[in-house]
Amino acid sequence: MSSKALLRLYVRDSPELTKLGVGNFKTIPISEVDTAEGLIGRMKRLVSKGMNPEQRDKLMSVTEEYGVAIEAKGSSDLRFLEMDEKPILLVSPTTTFYFLSKNNRRRTSVDKPKQPVRNTSSKRLSRFSKPIKAPKDKPVEAGPTNDDLVQKDIIFLSMPAATSIEIKAGSLDRLVEFLTHESYTDPRFRNAFLLTYRSFCSGSELLEKLIVRFRATDLEAPAKISIRRIRTVAVFKAWMEDHYRDFEQDEQLTTDFQNFVGGEMQSLMEKSANQLSKVFENSKKNAERDREEKEAAEAAAAEEKEKNEGQEDQPKKTVDNWLDIDSQLLAEQMTFLESKYYCAITPKECIAWSKGKKAQAGNVSCMIDQFNRVSEWVVTEMCTRVKLEERIKCFEGLVSLAAELYDLQNFNGTMEILSGMNNSAVRRMKATWGGASKETMAKFDQIQKVMSHEHSYKLYRQQLHSIDPPLVPYLGMYLTDMVFIEEGNKDKQDGLINFAKRTKLGEVINEIKQYQIDYRRVIYIKKQHVLDWLQNLPSISDDDAYKFSVRVEPKNLNFEKAIATLIKEEAVLEEMLKQSRRKWRRLHIKLCGLKGEEVDAELLAEEEADVEEEVSDDEIPVGTPTGDRLSVGTPGKDTRLRKNASSIPTAGGKHGDKDKPRSGRRMSFNKKHDRDKAERKSSNGSKKNVKRVRSDRELKNKEGKDSKDSKDKDSNRLSVGSGRRKSVKS
Repeated sequence: MSSKALLRLYVRDSPELTKLGVGNFKTIPISEVDTAEGLIGRMKRLVSKGMNPEQRDKLMSVTEEYGVAIEAKGSSDLRFLEMDEKPILLVSPTTTFYFLSKNNRRRTSVDKPKQPVRNTSSKRLSRFSKPIKAPKDKPVEAGPTNDDLVQKDIIFLSMPAATSIEIKAGSLDRLVEFLTHESYTDPRFRNAFLLTYRSFCSGSELLEKLIVRFRATDLEAPAKISIRRIRTVAVFKAWMEDHYRDFEQDEQLTTDFQNFVGGEMQSLMEKSANQLSKVFENSKKNAERDREEKEAAEAAAAEEKEKNEGQEDQPKKTVDNWLDIDSQLLAEQMTFLESKYYCAITPKECIAWSKGKKAQAGNVSCMIDQFNRVSEWVVTEMCTRVKLEERIKCFEGLVSLAAELYDLQNFNGTMEILSGMNNSAVRRMKATWGGASKETMAKFDQIQKVMSHEHSYKLYRQQLHSIDPPLVPYLGMYLTDMVFIEEGNKDKQDGLINFAKRTKLGEVINEIKQYQIDYRRVIYIKKQHVLDWLQNLPSISDDDAYKFSVRVEPKNLNFEKAIATLIKEEAVLEEMLKQSRRKWRRLHIKLCGLKGEEVDAELLAEEEADVEEEVSDDEIPVGTPTGDRLSVGTPGKDTRLRKNASSIPTAGGKHGDKDKPRSGRRMSFNKKHDRDKAERKSSNGSKKNVKRVRSDRELKNKEGKDSKDSKDKDSNRLSVGSGRRKSVKS
């Protein structure tokens, strides 16, 4: 028997479930750890997808006495499985599983047709005996043709039934028509429409279309007109109960809705109008209560922060070493924070994020930022600890934290820790991973296996669908699903709204919404200083993390090479700092000269020392050893090179005498630095002299340049005097 199987669970003899739109069967993946009790729970959650709260409550009450049964071998009775019995052990090609009430132990409507009895005796049939006729096959009804599915302004996936509406594409008017149709109704279609209508119309447009459907009297039968109006009212009710934020964020929509309910609907359907007004007020009160609780929590946090700041004598509560905090307490605070972000996500934000409008998805962005913040913090903690013992202790602490988050069903927080641990800078630390205990590694491997992204998070999805809230799912999985749906499907098909795409998107958003239950009854302790620390975790970039990782744990533990690399890098940094200081000093001196201000004597002294050092360096031939470093041109590794060899002035070169031949590798003196030194000495720190020297030098350079340009303009031929060809300027 394999460890995994797909189980087809049939729904029979249940008119209540048929009225609620439940199909004939559901296919559920099971494994060797699944029990009948878990299978029943997953079946209930599967069939309740897309239902509103009222229908979901009714479904739970109807299926309270339901169980999983199999066809008993050699009997027409059904045997119900025990709650701890494992269905996978009973899977076979001849076994049928049913989901039905435990009061029904007879296979009435599920009986298979009786097969004709074969003659197994040795006696021959006489010629007068009647032959056994094979049962006649009933004619197969023809399915809907393409012409039936494609109608004016609408394309069906299958023909609509009393409790099923499956639309591939359609115009807004036709979609609203089937949303309030007098002959067909489907809670899943209505739920998908209300979750995703913002991607193809506004709230005011939808309200206008629904009012038009409420007023329509195009049907001859008054009873059907009444049914249409009742279903329109049901759409209004579901809209207010599940998506009140649409009204809260649009004052014009709220005003138009209240005017319609209090006016026209009140005169035609007074009872329904009163009911809608009551639902609207209740939704408004719930929204105000949630907003007041949020404001009170923020005010309490601000008050506690001010109180701590006011107590100067007492030390402030901070997190100095997170390893000193209990893992369970830290996991609870992480879950409290991330649950707040997750529960605030709206369908409107999900659609905006899937379309790339991240500025309109504030809560989604907050949760993504927190995920990245924690992952980067994990990498930083692992890569900045020098001692191996400290890294092993840190590793085991992070695995313990991930296990606590997993037990709290905070899968988003669990994935944050795993993401940091699987970073290349951390993964390469073989000595650290090898030093962890077997218990720690077994715990890590188990969590890693469940949260693996293989086969589109198959094991994680199974785990998620087999547990009950409160929980914080891994948001990245849903965001990936929405991006694939958005990029893989067009918004329009044949000029019509691609509603099949919206149905897929609605399934993802609906799953996000169904887990938006906070942890108020699970987490009671709130530590504000820990929450503040979690929102300001220290981190470094990936490049720096890898550099630190190589330093603290070099490849093959070759520490001598690592130390030599550190010394070299330190020398380079010192030289860069020195060059930056020199550049700033010269710019400052130049600025003081332009402003006519006095230059600080210390800066002038530093500049003179630098000039003397540069002149002394220029006097030394290339290749001559100079103490603890090498001059330019000396083979070997020089970590404090002054300049590139290509920029060294040589005799007969840029600064040398053009009439003299090149003198090999000998360097000329730096006349510009000598001149600057003499001018600064003559100025003696006087701001007038500094200004005059700068002005005279600039004027001299300008005159020399003008004379050279005029000389070049007069000559447009080659010179023969020095034996070398001069450049021709035109």
